[in-house]
Amino acid sequence: MSAHDDAWHAIIRADALRENIDGEAIRWAARKYPKGNSAHTILIVVSDGAPVDDSTLMQNGPNYLWRDLEAAICEIEGRTDISLKAIGIDHRIDDLYEDSTFISDEDELVAALLHAFNSQNA
Repeated sequence: MSAHDDAWHAIIRADALRENIDGEAIRWAARKYPKGNSAHTILIVVSDGAPVDDSTLMQNGPNYLWRDLEAAICEIEGRTDISLKAIGIDHRIDDLYEDSTFISDEDELVAALLHAFNSQNA
């Protein structure tokens, strides 16, 4: 198994402890491509379905990260220079993202990524 394979398995391992501040993460990625950039960008989110950070939730309440994620998605989907696409691994996320795909098995991830890229060119 290569280092690349190890990284993918760590990302999609269902039993891995996850602390995800999804809204902050996609804003960070979108900032890498400033508005007015001449190239059109595809930003693909691979999600386990829920933003979670225990410290943030303890300080701000159970809905804080959900509201932040929804606001971040709205900001980025409102941009014309970035296409936001999402892949939910074993969790449906179509109620959050306008353009999302559901996969139930890690073996489907590569096909879902290729589909996300190819649908942009269609």
